[in-house]
Amino acid sequence: MSEQQIIESFFDCVCDGGTPVADCDLCGKTWFDSTGEYMEEGELDALLKKYDKQPDKYAMTNGYVSYGHAFGRQFVWECRCEKAVQMANAIWNHRFLILRFIKDVQNRTWEEATQLEKSLSELKPL
Repeated sequence: MSEQQIIESFFDCVCDGGTPVADCDLCGKTWFDSTGEYMEEGELDALLKKYDKQPDKYAMTNGYVSYGHAFGRQFVWECRCEKAVQMANAIWNHRFLILRFIKDVQNRTWEEATQLEKSLSELKPL
């Protein structure tokens, strides 16, 4: 898989959708839709003023802000911090370890379920 395919696959798995305003928890930047669509009255003007005062803290898109959640953190896909890309690459680079972990947990869960089934089958009806 190419790096772009890996990143797109990661985003497809963790994307929650689009919204007019979203924070990137990974870098602290607030992203907003410069069209103001689906915002409360005055919200776009307030965001534009904040953007003018703190352009490093606020960023605009021309449409919905795509966002997702991974590892308990919200990120904005368009964010230039590219921490979500780093997450995707880290998961890909450690995929065999992650798969081994999932398989181990699956096997343990299966063993517990089998034991429970055996215990239940030994119960006598009331």
